[in-house]
Amino acid sequence: MDSPYSLFRVGASLLLHTPDPTGQTIITGANVENASYPVGTCAERVAMGTAIHLGHKLGSFKAIGVATDMDEFCSPCGMCRQFLREFLALDVPVFMFNKKGGFIVRSMGELLPLSFGPDVLPPKEQLRKNLNEEELKGAGVQ
Repeated sequence: MDSPYSLFRVGASLLLHTPDPTGQTIITGANVENASYPVGTCAERVAMGTAIHLGHKLGSFKAIGVATDMDEFCSPCGMCRQFLREFLALDVPVFMFNKKGGFIVRSMGELLPLSFGPDVLPPKEQLRKNLNEEELKGAGVQ
C-alpha cells in the first residue's frame, strides 16, 4: 500500500462469484496517493477499476473486504460507497477489518441507504424520448 502523505494505509479485496478468465477469484487494490491530495485514489476504487477493466460487472461480486492498520473499523468513504454502488448489488456484504483481524459486516445497502444507482434511472428509451420532447418544445414544435 502506497500512502506516503497520509500514512493511512488501506487495502481492498473483491471476492468474485466465479473465477475470471485468468483464474482469479479475488481482485485486490490499495490506496494510491499523490502530492496533489485530491488526485489520489482509494483502495476500493482501485480494486473495482481493475475488476471492471477485466470485464466484470454488476452481479460479478460476492463480497468486498476493506482493511486498515487502525484499531477501529473503517468503512469505505462516501465517494467509494457511491462508486461501489454502481457495481455491487445492495445485498453484497462489505467486510471492514481492523489491524487485529477483527471485522464487522454491513451490506452495501446499509452503508448507502436510499442510494442512487443505475437501477434508479429510467430506461434509456424513456430518457431519449424525454430529451427529444424537450428539444422539440425548445424549437417551438408542439
